[in-house]
Amino acid sequence: MPSMPLAHHWRSLCALPALCAALLLGGCQTIPDVSGWNLATQALAGSVVGGFEAAAAVHQDIGQRLDSQSGFKEQAKGYQDAAAALTRGGEAYGLLFAAMADYSASLAAVSKASANSSATVDAVAGSVNQLLGAVGVAGLAGAGFELGKLVASEAIKIKAARDFAEAVDRADPTVARVADLLVSDLDDLAKTLSGTKREPIMAAYNLAERDRLDYRRALVARLAVLQADVGSQVQPAALPGAPRPTAALAEKGPAEELQRVERLLQAADSWYLPLQAAIDRAQKSRAGTAALVAQARKAALAWKASHASLATAAREKRLPDTAHLLSVVTRLRELVADLKKEN
Repeated sequence: MPSMPLAHHWRSLCALPALCAALLLGGCQTIPDVSGWNLATQALAGSVVGGFEAAAAVHQDIGQRLDSQSGFKEQAKGYQDAAAALTRGGEAYGLLFAAMADYSASLAAVSKASANSSATVDAVAGSVNQLLGAVGVAGLAGAGFELGKLVASEAIKIKAARDFAEAVDRADPTVARVADLLVSDLDDLAKTLSGTKREPIMAAYNLAERDRLDYRRALVARLAVLQADVGSQVQPAALPGAPRPTAALAEKGPAEELQRVERLLQAADSWYLPLQAAIDRAQKSRAGTAALVAQARKAALAWKASHASLATAAREKRLPDTAHLLSVVTRLRELVADLKKEN
């Protein structure tokens, strides 16, 4: 679960595109078009925030419903903690994926340029200082501090790159570290979500409608008895010599009560069907959130791998392969759409 300092740190990563893109501009060279990779990255970034916002809203609603019923306080806290983690995660991931999108857009712009002046390197130096300054102001420790040192050392290496391919290759450790931080954070979020259980949802939702559910169950039980009674009256008429029920019996017997019970059950649908829909929606959203986090993790790893392959594609002067990244992003977008629909 991302801490606030980590979110501040990821905000500083928005300087990373300027850092790497400027360095990649050095020298005259033939550079392959990476616009396809950029579009895949943009699609990835655009999918994330909305999905986590929808998931947080659903978990908050479930938590409130559980909290309103006695005996579900502990389960309610699990959902409320998950909602808070999803909200914080969505904000932090939004910043990080935006930085990734800016970075890919910078590379796409670079791939269309054939040359650039040495002034670009000077601009990069400023970007590095700003990034490291942001890390320092955030007071990060542990992974954040290590990342700050990594960016500094990699910036020096990238400066010495001879061409686009080598520059991308030298930038890759920094990009990989950013992706690894995201994966680690998503793993922590998945652990938090594992504290939510599906069973309390149905129990708490039904408890709120306990009296009406008891009444409906009684109607269903009575319906079964009446259907059997009516069937026993009608069926013997088909047997040779069996007496047929009189008109009065057919009119005032179990058939009449059966119709009345059926009408009452139909009337109960006005509250029963929405209740079942709410339970189903909550269950699907809970499962969908877990799938979203798992798919976001896959997307981060796919993006990391696709970036590593860019250098090879550049050296071989061919288009980078984005098929796997696009496939992962497509599934991520489907999960986000489902969560928004259920919200």
